[in-house]
Amino acid sequence: MWPYHPELLETPVPRYTSYPTAADFGELPNTALSHAIEGASGDISLYLHIPFCESICHYCGCNTSKANRKQRVESYLAAIHTEIETVSALLPRDAKVRRIAFGGGSPNAIEPGQFIDLVDALARNFWLSEFEWSIELDPRSMSSVWAEAIAEAGITRASMGVQTFSARCQKAIGREQSDAMICRSIDWLRGAGVTSLNFDLMYGLPHQSKEDLADSLEYTKLLGADRIAVFGYAHVPHLIARQKVIDEAALPGAQARFEMAAMAHDFLTDEGYDAIGFDHFALPHGPNGNSSPNRPIAPQLSRFQR
Repeated sequence: MWPYHPELLETPVPRYTSYPTAADFGELPNTALSHAIEGASGDISLYLHIPFCESICHYCGCNTSKANRKQRVESYLAAIHTEIETVSALLPRDAKVRRIAFGGGSPNAIEPGQFIDLVDALARNFWLSEFEWSIELDPRSMSSVWAEAIAEAGITRASMGVQTFSARCQKAIGREQSDAMICRSIDWLRGAGVTSLNFDLMYGLPHQSKEDLADSLEYTKLLGADRIAVFGYAHVPHLIARQKVIDEAALPGAQARFEMAAMAHDFLTDEGYDAIGFDHFALPHGPNGNSSPNRPIAPQLSRFQR
C-alpha cells in the first residue's frame, strides 16, 4: 500500500510523461527545429498528431476538434504530408526510424484510406529499420475496415481510450461506450496482429466510487490488456471550456482520489503488472509485453458477471 501523503495532491504539476513538459515551453528561434533535425543521429522516433475525434468528450484536455468538416481534415492531412517530406529531407542519411506513433485526438477519426496514405508516405520518405508502429484508438469509431488498415500497416501496438466501464461515469463525462463495443474492438485488434494492447483508464471522474474503479480494473485485466495507464482526471474548466459541463460537486475529493490511485497501484501490481511509472503498468512477459495470445475474447465474457 502506498504511504499516504495528501500534500502531494495539493500542488498541480505538468504531466510527467511529456518531456519537456508544457510548462517549460518557451520562445525558440525560427531555425531551432530544422537545426535539431539536421543534427539528429542514431535511432529516431516519429509522432504524428491527428487532432480530430468523431465526438468530443467533456473531460478531455487534448488538442482536438470534431472530424465533421471534410475540408478542415483534408487540409490538415495535406500539411502532414508536406511535413513528412520536409523532415525526411532534413534528416541525415544515417538516421534510422525505429518507432512511429499516431496519437490525437483519435487517429481513427480519419478515414482508413487516409491513414494508409500516411503510412505509405512515411515508408517512401524515411529509412524504416526494424521499426514499430503504435496507434491510439477510440473504440466508438473502431470498425472492421479500420482493423484491416491496422493489419495492412503492420501495427503491433495499440492503445484504447476506455476511461471507465461505469455507465453513470461514462454519461457524466460524455463518453458512452458499451462493454460489447470494447470487446468487439479487442477482437478486431488482436485479429489484426496487435500483440501489445494498452487500456487508458481514469480515476477522479464525476460520480466515480472506489468500487467503480475496482470494477474497471478487474474487467480490464480479464480482457487481457498488456499495458494499463490509470490517469487522474484534472478538472480545469478555466482552461478547458468543455469541462464546464461536468458537475464539480460530483467529483471525488483529494483523499478519495489518492485512495483510488493507491488501490489501482496495489491491484495491478498484485495481479502481475509491473509499475513502469507513476500511473503506467505493464505485464512483464516478452520484450513488448506481448503476454496475451492472439485470439478472440468475446466468448469468454459471460464468465465475468458485472
